Amino acid sequence: MKTYSSNLGYLMNVFNISGKQISQYLNIDNSLVSKWKNGQRPLTINTAHLHNLVNFFLEYKNGILLKKVQELLSDLYPNENFNSVPVLTNYLTDFLISPFTPKTYNNKNDYIEYKENNYTYFNFQGNEGRRESVLFFLDQILNEKEPQEILLISQEDMSWLTEDPEFLKIWKNKLQKILWSSHKINIIHWVDRSTQNLGTIVLQWLPLYLSGNITSYYFPKYSDLNYNSTIFIIKNKLVLMGMEGATQKDRYSSLFFDYPTLNHSTWIFNNLLEKCKPLVKIFNSKNKTDFKKMTSEIKEPPGETLYLANFPGFYTMPLPLFIEILEANNLDKETYEKCLILYKKMQVFISTKKRKEIFSKDSVKKIFSSDSYIYKDISMLCDSPIKATKDQVFAHFDFLLNKVLENENYQIALLDEKINIDMFISVDEYVFSWNPKVSTFISILTEPNIIEAFHYDCLNLWQNIPTVDKDAFLLKTRMENLVK
Repeated sequence: MKTYSSNLGYLMNVFNISGKQISQYLNIDNSLVSKWKNGQRPLTINTAHLHNLVNFFLEYKNGILLKKVQELLSDLYPNENFNSVPVLTNYLTDFLISPFTPKTYNNKNDYIEYKENNYTYFNFQGNEGRRESVLFFLDQILNEKEPQEILLISQEDMSWLTEDPEFLKIWKNKLQKILWSSHKINIIHWVDRSTQNLGTIVLQWLPLYLSGNITSYYFPKYSDLNYNSTIFIIKNKLVLMGMEGATQKDRYSSLFFDYPTLNHSTWIFNNLLEKCKPLVKIFNSKNKTDFKKMTSEIKEPPGETLYLANFPGFYTMPLPLFIEILEANNLDKETYEKCLILYKKMQVFISTKKRKEIFSKDSVKKIFSSDSYIYKDISMLCDSPIKATKDQVFAHFDFLLNKVLENENYQIALLDEKINIDMFISVDEYVFSWNPKVSTFISILTEPNIIEAFHYDCLNLWQNIPTVDKDAFLLKTRMENLVK
C-alpha cells in the first residue's frame, strides 16, 4: 500500500522520478524537493521554483514525460484540450499546488485509477529513439538506492548502439557505474547473427563482464526469425520493449511500468532462459576454488592463436627470467608456487605452431622509458605487485622478437590504439580475457560462433596494421634505440 502526501509525490511515483533528478534540474537542494513531496512545505502559487518545476515535467529529457502528463491531466479534466503547452502549463501548475486529498492507493492499482493498467508510458521511433529509451532505462537503475536485478535480451541488429560513438561512450560509462554499484545483470545473447555483427556486440560487453556482476547465457538454436525483438527489464519496476522494423526508422521502443506487462515480460525471459546455456564463465583469480577451475579450462590449442595486450604477458618470457623476477620480489612459498603453476599452465598458449600477437605501441614505448614495470597479470594473483627492472623487461621483449626472427609462423605487431582488455583466442577452442587494471576476474568463452567472431575481428585488426609495425627486424631496432 502506498500513501501520498502531495500531488507532486504522486507524479514522482507514477513517472518513476527521483528527488535527485528534480533537484539537479532546478539546481536546488534535494531536501527541499523532499519537503514538497512529503507535504512538509506545500507548493503554492508563490513558491519560487514552481515555474521551473512545471517545466521539468514538460521538458525533461526532450519531453519524455509530455505525453504522460497530457494523459494524466485529460483524466483529471476531461472537458479540456491539452494539445498546447500554455494550457498544459496552467493546468499542471494548478494540479501541483492543489491540496492532495488523503487517500491510500494500492501500487498495483495506481494505473487503474488513471486508466493506466496497460498504458504504454513512452514510445520512441528509430535508432535515436532506442538510444533515448535505453538511457532512460539505465538512469532508472542508477537512481535506485538498493541493488537491482536486471534482465536483458536482444535479437535485433545493434546499429543503434554502435553507430553513434558518443552514445557508445555514455552507454559504457553508465553500465560500468551500474555494475560497480553491485547491481546484477542476467543477459541472454542471441548468437544467431552475422560473424561481423556478433563480434562487435560481444566485444562491447566483454570488458563489463570483469566486474563479476554479469551472468550470461546464449540461446543455442540457430534459425531465421520472423521478427527480432528486445526486452530489457528492471525486475518488478520497468520494462523496455522494442522491435526491429523493415528499416531503422521503423524500429520502435516502448517503456512500461504496469505489473501485467512486467510479469509477462519476465515470464518470456525466464521461459527462454530454460532453453539457454551459459555463455561466459567468470573466475575470480584470487579465489582458490575459482583458480583451480580456471586453470582446468586451459587446454593446448590445436590451431592458430591470437593474443592482444598492451604488453606481453608474464607467461611469454623464458622460465629462467620469470624465476629471476619472482625471486627478486621475495614472495612467500605458496604464492611463488602458485605463480609457477599458472606460468606452466599458460605455456600451452604459446605452444601452437602458428600465432599472432598484437601489443599497444604507446604502452610499449612508455614501459621502455620507465625504470621499472609491474606485470599486472601475475600481480593480480599475489598480495603485492610483481615488479621487474628495465633490463628484465627489455630482455623479455627482446626474447620474443628473436623468436619472431627465427620462426616465420610467429608474428608480432604494434597497434596505435590502446588495448582495453587482454585477450587470448584459440581458434575453434576458447577465448580468454582479463584486465588486471580493473579487477581480478577472468572470463572464458567457448561458444563456436563467438570464437569465430573474435577471430574475424582480430584478423581484420591485424590486416589494418601497417607493415612497418609488423616487421620484427625494424621493431627490434626501434626497441634498442628506445632503451639506449
